[in-house]
Amino acid sequence: MAPLIAALVALAPAAAAADLTDAVPGHPGVTAFDLAKLVVGGHGAYGVIAEAHLRLRALPRADRTAVWRGSAAWVARAAAAALAAGAAPAALEAVAPELGEALGWGPAAAGRWSLAARSLGSPAAVDEELDSVAAAAGARPERLETGEDAWSRWRAAVGTWPVVLRIGADPGHWAEALALAGRHLGDAVGASVTVPRGTVRVGAACCGAGAARALRAEAARRRWPVTLERADAETRNAVGIWGELPPAVAALAKALKATFDPGGCLAAPLWA
Repeated sequence: MAPLIAALVALAPAAAAADLTDAVPGHPGVTAFDLAKLVVGGHGAYGVIAEAHLRLRALPRADRTAVWRGSAAWVARAAAAALAAGAAPAALEAVAPELGEALGWGPAAAGRWSLAARSLGSPAAVDEELDSVAAAAGARPERLETGEDAWSRWRAAVGTWPVVLRIGADPGHWAEALALAGRHLGDAVGASVTVPRGTVRVGAACCGAGAARALRAEAARRRWPVTLERADAETRNAVGIWGELPPAVAALAKALKATFDPGGCLAAPLWA
């Protein structure tokens, strides 16, 4: 989201301009820290966004999404092959069966995952890019959709999940991150993987504080952060939205929090 932001005005309890040069003891020169990203992702803990200037881009002449379906193992192999071949579509998302059914891509009972590739640009460039993904996958897509609608449905479906956790796994290990979530959360109501980054979003009917802590502890051994994007207030307050951070990152985040909100007026539970 932050690359879309050209300028941001946020109101914080600290009235004076912040000097971030020595925000973290022993870590001088942190003025290049992306404050816009911090405020946008800080759930209100660093300030209230009063004004945002966004970069506008021309609408593409073509906007198409191709969808393949297969087993989880096949989708993982096809996605990895597409990346290895140099394909770089605007979106490359692996979608679990339950979410695929909600998107109208096929019944969940079949147990088939979906791989969705979105390409934007000139008609010829879009055709070439989607053909390159198909060649890497070794199969033609089962569905082709035009425009934004598929991704609007995705946002609406994920928005219904009562609990959402985001695991920052490695691009080549997202299947392991899904297995980790399953061990601690049980059956998911849905899952979606942003393949190029390895970001795994898992939806659950509920998630207690103990399950969230255990999942984070196991993920931390892989250096995978786990963000609690949505949950009931009791769980969020108990375990924090961000949870435990690496020591250097935690020091910086807390120093910036103290700079902008020294009195702790903005009480978003970022960490337990």
